[in-house]
Amino acid sequence: MDMDKLQNLLYCFNGHSLAINHRPILGERFLTGPHGPLLVSLFYLFEKRKINNVPFIVDITKQGKIVSIPDVIRRTDANSQFYDLFHSVWDMYKDISAEDFRKITTGDHSPWVAAIRRGSDYLEDADISVFFSMVVENGIDYLFPPRHPPEDPTAA
Repeated sequence: MDMDKLQNLLYCFNGHSLAINHRPILGERFLTGPHGPLLVSLFYLFEKRKINNVPFIVDITKQGKIVSIPDVIRRTDANSQFYDLFHSVWDMYKDISAEDFRKITTGDHSPWVAAIRRGSDYLEDADISVFFSMVVENGIDYLFPPRHPPEDPTAA
């Protein structure tokens, strides 16, 4: 998994936590990066590995197959809420393409655009919460409205 996909998954995971639990899951705010929300610490971790020529691979596959979440995070009574949220967000977003993630994170009504319009360096948790509350309420299709073909002016 590349850094962009991991950044986007963590953004969505944090957004769902804000929408459902009214608190962030991460202890870091998202920067208004040039291509979307950015966790600076994760960016520098990837960059440091790149500069030192150390491979940094987030591998969630096993022999070419996606490993089930229980193989990655063990569920306990103490983390059941975290586990359930992680599992549902993973299932919702794991197959999203880079292009579609870009639409989610930088679309006209996204918290990223709101932060840029305000001239802020960081996305506001309140904006992220409202945005992902709509996703929780309406499902992932909310993020991808149907495209209607342009009307044919000669038809009538």
